[in-house]
Amino acid sequence: MGHTPLTSEESRDVELDVEAREIALRARALEGIELTSLLLWEVTLARGPALDVSPGGISESSSYQMQHNDDSLLFHIGSVFELTNSAGDKIADLDITHLVGFDVQSGREFSDDEAEVILSQARLAAYPFTREKVLAFSADMGLQPIVMPLMRRSTMSPAQHKP
Repeated sequence: MGHTPLTSEESRDVELDVEAREIALRARALEGIELTSLLLWEVTLARGPALDVSPGGISESSSYQMQHNDDSLLFHIGSVFELTNSAGDKIADLDITHLVGFDVQSGREFSDDEAEVILSQARLAAYPFTREKVLAFSADMGLQPIVMPLMRRSTMSPAQHKP
């Protein structure tokens, strides 16, 4: 059985590797912030009306909510995946929500740029779990495996990476 990639670009793994490294470097520069928890909050699978389940495409949309208390920061990170068949009919929707928590120095305020770095770090932390759920979802539905690209922190330069 073959794999259905989320993207057909072979270079996507390298791009995600570089993005993950940049996020990690920027996050290290922030003082008084520490990732403390990651929780899979909710997974919802809604079957679509399509009877033909031959995979045609998958699209993803994401959203987040942020709660900032005096000494903590909590992100609700949601991803919705819509799987369609080759005729464009909806096979299913998969909705995944993660909670990602950070401890922060009491009274610490964030600039817009710092908040963006923290959000990127939260998304990076949740990504492997989202990737696993998408793969499991396709197997549970009896479809070809849907394999999202890898995102990882590494010390390799993109030139050394061979997908």
